[in-house]
Amino acid sequence: MTKFLARRLMLSFVVLAGVSFVSSGMMLIAGDPVEVMLEGTTTSDADKVALRHEFGFDRPFLVQYADFATGALKGDLGRSLRFHQPALGIVMDRLPATLRLAVAAMLLAVLVAVPLGIVSASRPNSWVDYGARLLALIGQSVPLYWLGIVLVLLFAVTLGWFPSAGDLDLKSIVLPAFTLGLYPTARIARTLRASLLEVLSREYILTARGKGLSNLTVLSRHALRNAALPVLTVVGLQFGALLGGAVVTETIFAWPGLGLLSVQAISWRDLPLLRAIVMVAAAMLVTLNLATDVLYAYVDPRIRFS
Repeated sequence: MTKFLARRLMLSFVVLAGVSFVSSGMMLIAGDPVEVMLEGTTTSDADKVALRHEFGFDRPFLVQYADFATGALKGDLGRSLRFHQPALGIVMDRLPATLRLAVAAMLLAVLVAVPLGIVSASRPNSWVDYGARLLALIGQSVPLYWLGIVLVLLFAVTLGWFPSAGDLDLKSIVLPAFTLGLYPTARIARTLRASLLEVLSREYILTARGKGLSNLTVLSRHALRNAALPVLTVVGLQFGALLGGAVVTETIFAWPGLGLLSVQAISWRDLPLLRAIVMVAAAMLVTLNLATDVLYAYVDPRIRFS
């Protein structure tokens, strides 16, 4: 187990190093950050040179990247061009809002998808199964921007049940969490159904039923745990994607998280801030993947870390 964790941590470090290099290279491809930031303004060339020197953009790319990598190891991801403050601090201020929204959306997805997948798999080719599969198909097909706008018009503007934007109180999270959690709900339900159907067809399940065990006992004690690995993978990947910032959902509902901050950083042409957002999102995704791999051994005792 220790060797496995050490190896995965090393691989995670390599992944983050690659993300940092690519994101820094994208800043170079985008052009001079100062020129991009000051596009359309009447700033003098002397002021541009001074600003370029202040942020270190007048040095070679490899030197800039080496300075960024050295600072990143110390927790410094650069300075925001707009706020003239450490970019990591700005990102961490917005991270709790994204965490609340992601946790609420994933909790909603799991609470709905797991019973839906179980019922669908336990009664294959029945009207319940067809209905569950239809709902899952709709959930994966509906565009988030359309769903978010419809929910705002119906429940915020017309009925006035929930706020239309912002992070004001507990009610503010309902509409964005439902919008963001619809796709994971559909995907988790479909994955669980397919995994359960495969497990339920195996010989040890037939043996358990032959011993006279009830369907509930067979499902809860023998099938669910063995069918959980693909579901864990999907939950981990989807949760990582939600933590990375739901750009569309947060923009529609003006949710003050990483997704909205990403859009703002692009509109402000604040490339160092955008790079910090990418690095934090990548770090969270790598951490979740590692945690998912570790959970495999506890869910399925057949898995051993060599």
